[in-house]
Amino acid sequence: MRRITLFAALLLLSLVVCALYTRGAFMQSAPVRRVTQTTEDKLNLNPTLSGDGLQVAFESNADLSGTGGISGFRAFRASLDTEPASFSQLGVARAVAPAISQDGSAVAFASKENPLGTNADGNSEIFLYAL
Repeated sequence: MRRITLFAALLLLSLVVCALYTRGAFMQSAPVRRVTQTTEDKLNLNPTLSGDGLQVAFESNADLSGTGGISGFRAFRASLDTEPASFSQLGVARAVAPAISQDGSAVAFASKENPLGTNADGNSEIFLYAL
């Protein structure tokens, strides 16, 4: 009888430890933050986060930086160290799938546009934008 009681006590203790660990794991997860505030007819795509987590580069067809211009997709950088985030447009042409460097100092992207005047044939090329 003593063995059954000891086994039951160990089983109960194991269940309590598992429950506490699981509860702690759920409570420690990072909160979700909404970075953009766009209308239903606009899209934000392909986000990429810098290594320090303070900047995100992505595509959008919204005028997030308030600069006007084309209504198509273009690349943006959002600085996340402020609330709300501040946005910088990285060019006036389509910048597909931008990727930000780990230190946040540059963004690479693909484009068929001619942002430098060196892509006259309109092929998809890779560009690097230093921030």
